[in-house]
Amino acid sequence: MPITQKMASLSCRLVRQLCILISEGEAIWVIWIVSKRVSGSESELKCRHQFIENVTQVRVSPWNKRVCAANRRFQSPVEFYQCASNKGEYGIIITAHINEVLAIVENVLTNKKALVIVNSCIIKNYIKNKYLGIVKARNSQSKLFFARQERSDTGVLLNYIDNVGTFGFATSVSERELFIHRKEGLIKAIRLAFDEVLE
Repeated sequence: MPITQKMASLSCRLVRQLCILISEGEAIWVIWIVSKRVSGSESELKCRHQFIENVTQVRVSPWNKRVCAANRRFQSPVEFYQCASNKGEYGIIITAHINEVLAIVENVLTNKKALVIVNSCIIKNYIKNKYLGIVKARNSQSKLFFARQERSDTGVLLNYIDNVGTFGFATSVSERELFIHRKEGLIKAIRLAFDEVLE
């Protein structure tokens, strides 16, 4: 069989296997997203990409720039970068300002069962409940996690971003805990580093 036919046959088999995995509901990849406003420089994106590969312990696709167009709900476009790792349950990990998260979630979230992890700044309880409703509306079996919050002197819950360690970009407590627990498996590390939003 010619090489081109062999490659075509192999590609078809891989596609069939991928379709079987999806149809059986098995989660096969995690989409990693960071907004341009949080990490727009080339050096930070490179460091974040290395962080993701260290956490997932697999090869990760290159960053792909995307844009959520402005509409009646979102006054201005939201620019973000996206890459994917083919390990663990199907999930979306979003690092963005809280006013960008909704646009991104509505743009990328499908009807598949998913883990949705939000690494953002000020997160009030009503926002958590609102986002949980949006996630559950897509698939009732999906789960939502938010980065760990700390209470400021004024009583506001915040997700502090600090330039701690040698990551090459400012990280949240949850991101650092994710890195600490990386050898325990990605899904377990997520559950240990982020707080699940319950109904």
